[in-house]
Amino acid sequence: MPTPSTRTRPLAFITGASNGIGTDIARELATRGYDIIGTGRSDSIDTVAEQLRALGATVYPVRADLRTYENMEKLWDQVEAIARPPDVAVLNAGEQLVRAVREAGEPDLGSLEVREDRDRRPGSAEARRRFS
Repeated sequence: MPTPSTRTRPLAFITGASNGIGTDIARELATRGYDIIGTGRSDSIDTVAEQLRALGATVYPVRADLRTYENMEKLWDQVEAIARPPDVAVLNAGEQLVRAVREAGEPDLGSLEVREDRDRRPGSAEARRRFS
């Protein structure tokens, strides 16, 4: 994993970035000047990371199956190790994350924008706690 960046580019956190709409969102944000924390269950997250680096982004790929609590904790640890709070979070995968979004209601997230594709209610107490 790259060392913490001192660059001034905004940072996006995207679950499910290894394929489908998650990859498309990561690619779009990278072209708009964002660095990317991208998660995925398979080795394809590394291929996507290389594609995003070619667009000029600093990329932090995290291979984790977010359907389990243990892997979700691994993800949080790796995100915190980056020492850069995300400016945007796209919760595109991970049943545990989706459940957290649904249960958290709509807290004040400050500058963190949280969007989730299955349920449009923003907010995750855990994301807010960890990214604030």
